[in-house]
Amino acid sequence: MRKLILLNRVTNGVIWVDARLSNGDIPFDNLDNVSGFPRKLQKKETVEIHMLDFEELLFRRSFCDSDVYMADLYRIGFPTDRDEVLGNIWPSIADPKTIESENNAK
Repeated sequence: MRKLILLNRVTNGVIWVDARLSNGDIPFDNLDNVSGFPRKLQKKETVEIHMLDFEELLFRRSFCDSDVYMADLYRIGFPTDRDEVLGNIWPSIADPKTIESENNAK
């Protein structure tokens, strides 16, 4: 079974993720949620998503414990010749504590 392993690499705590499967032909807001989403992801937590016949995972994040979503929409493509793909959720510039803590760790 084709699966995507989604890893939260944001290091300043919990994030809220809204994920949907797509083939690129329907707007994000019109897609059905992935089973179990939206959901919180802890730091370094992974979740397996079964891709079925879909080609990509689209997701957006919100600020921790907030209904305010970031405007960015993220896409993880799923190559047709693979059975498993690792997708990462990286810190963004909107996560100043994350960027600062990563710079201090270097």
